[in-house]
Amino acid sequence: MSKFEYLLDDKGLKCEFLNPDRIDVEITTEEIIEDLKKKKVVTGLKISAIEEIVQGKHKLSSKVVVAEFIKPGIGKPGYVEYLIDDSERVVSKDKNDNIDFYETGLIKTVQEGVKIVKIIPPENGPEGMNIFGETIPGLPGEEFKVKKIVGVGTVIDNSGNFIIALKSGIYKKNPIGVVSVVDELVVGGNLDFNIGNIETTSAVIVKGDIQPGFSCKTSNSLKVEGTIEDAYIECGENLICKAGIISGTNHIIAKEEIRTKYIYERTVECKNLFVQGMINNSNIRSTGEIEATKISGGNTFAMKKITVNELGNEQFAQTNVELGINVKVLNRMEQNAKEVADFKNELESKKDVLDVKDKEYKKSSRKLNELIESKSGNSAFITKLTNETKIALEEINTLKNDITIIERRISHLKKEYAILASKVEDDFPELIVTGTVYPNTSIRIKLSGRFEVKNVMKNVKFIIDENSVIKTVKL
Repeated sequence: MSKFEYLLDDKGLKCEFLNPDRIDVEITTEEIIEDLKKKKVVTGLKISAIEEIVQGKHKLSSKVVVAEFIKPGIGKPGYVEYLIDDSERVVSKDKNDNIDFYETGLIKTVQEGVKIVKIIPPENGPEGMNIFGETIPGLPGEEFKVKKIVGVGTVIDNSGNFIIALKSGIYKKNPIGVVSVVDELVVGGNLDFNIGNIETTSAVIVKGDIQPGFSCKTSNSLKVEGTIEDAYIECGENLICKAGIISGTNHIIAKEEIRTKYIYERTVECKNLFVQGMINNSNIRSTGEIEATKISGGNTFAMKKITVNELGNEQFAQTNVELGINVKVLNRMEQNAKEVADFKNELESKKDVLDVKDKEYKKSSRKLNELIESKSGNSAFITKLTNETKIALEEINTLKNDITIIERRISHLKKEYAILASKVEDDFPELIVTGTVYPNTSIRIKLSGRFEVKNVMKNVKFIIDENSVIKTVKL
């Protein structure tokens, strides 16, 4: 039988020493430990608390915790592994060891049933132990919420271990990790009168050319095996044109990346642009980087970086290059400033009218009050004056409301302008020419003055210094 009294938790989570204030004989730490062993309390002993009981430090306590369970640990959380790598742009080689500039992994086709994502379950944490020495299983980590990344055309398989493709199509992974397989629209030959214009949410593959006068719009990606002639192109993701883009007035727009062999006399907008050959007499707008073998003539804008082997040409064609400025943002800033100026003019005009109306109202109101107080005015005239005063007050309130709305619009535009101003310039834009820069090439970086190339230059990098002056660095 135990010498002392204890309160034991049913689950073995805690043991409390009862009534230490009633102990009136000398005891030792070893005695209490031995007594606990008789109660089969062997784990999680609080030796310091037991020593304090022995030393009489708990004379005012009715109970003291002398043993407590060892908590089980929480395991590693579950996670997923993406089995289709889209982190790198890989340039592969064909059977003749020639570089395939276009098969870069931008557009990935998957087959029905293919495993896209592996689901890794959470692990159990380290085991715990109750005060009787019995094992308490470790706690599992948090499960990964797999359903939040299951997009269109995918499903969790019966085993629960993978996300698989429900159908054959184009694989997509968005910035927050949602995977999808979207339909693939294949045009077996040219996009011409036999096919007509295309507007779709599917990825599009054209085996031939896209001929003049037609349009292809997709919220997905577009791959053209032939040339893009004078056709309008708009895609929400990447554009690959294997043969090249020839002259025309219709625009080429891609939200993400464009890869092609050449661009002749076209207007092109995209994020990143990679051209195997020449960009000739074209208007290019890039919010990212541009890489080409040659850029000759036209106007080329890039937000971050341009890398080219030959800039301008031997005939000294006027070639304009600009870097570090997001042209769309700059245009919006200019439009914003104009809107603010227009609203300020309107605001001043309405304030002038309000001032006039306010004076008229006060004058009429005083006259009306005088007539009413004197009781000498004609009743019909007083009624007319009352109505006029009421209308004037309504006009004043309308003007005040208009002024408030305009002031809010100006405030909103100013906030937008500040946000745009923080995005209009890139921090470190650069132009790298690995070969030759020809005269009659004009270069502008950020909002610097233009650098006019007067003589042939070779192997040079153009940057902007802290004084907004363009400098050249030899490669």
